[in-house]
Amino acid sequence: MDKKETLHEKNELLKKVGKYSVAAGAALLTGNMANAAVQAATSGVPFTIDYNQHGIDFDGDGLFEVFVNGDARFSSWSSSSSWFSYSGNWAYLESGSDPDAAYFEVIQHGVYANDSYDPAALPLNHLIGPTLSGTSYWSNSFYATLMSTGSGIYNNNDGNFDMYPNETRYVGIRFSSDETNWHYGWIAVQANPLPYSSGNFGQVINYAYETEVNKPILAGNSVTVPLLPIASAAGLGLVGLFGALRARRKKQTV
Repeated sequence: MDKKETLHEKNELLKKVGKYSVAAGAALLTGNMANAAVQAATSGVPFTIDYNQHGIDFDGDGLFEVFVNGDARFSSWSSSSSWFSYSGNWAYLESGSDPDAAYFEVIQHGVYANDSYDPAALPLNHLIGPTLSGTSYWSNSFYATLMSTGSGIYNNNDGNFDMYPNETRYVGIRFSSDETNWHYGWIAVQANPLPYSSGNFGQVINYAYETEVNKPILAGNSVTVPLLPIASAAGLGLVGLFGALRARRKKQTV
């Protein structure tokens, strides 16, 4: 077998492996797209967090899983053992009207917290799902404070998002109708700098959730987790190429 014929065979082999890599990459991409079930908001965002109530409808069925509220108030009450008063501005989440979200919880995490009893201000790509990292945990709160300013017996500033003014951070949420099958999602919040005397707390930039139950999502990401990189297809193609060339070389030298 002369060198010209050997070179021709190698070129043909490269063409075949190239076609295989493209096909494999397309198959992986198609498979991931078919499995991708993250649904992000396509309208109504961003919106301002103010003194009005804003509903978040993750699944687009016209019912709100979560409400985002703002309030300016003075509150006081007393009991036989204590007295409490509070005045200031307060932005918070509360459970919505959708029966599919009868149970609503948020991620709390001391590392990302000014107040560990409020929703953590999660960074981009933080894992939100059945398994949480570090000291994160799920908590069911009637009111989930995002940010506040004021005065009272307790912390002057509750919430964690005011710790990151003008920066996009994420609420990790989950909701369920039965406390067994959970949908996981995120809400992107950008807080304005303190104080909030005008009632303009910041914005909800966007939100998304995983339509498949008990499946994780990454904060700020609209791609299903995990996603196999398309580069893997190229890697498979290269492995096949080198293996085939090695085998062909051994055959020719025997």
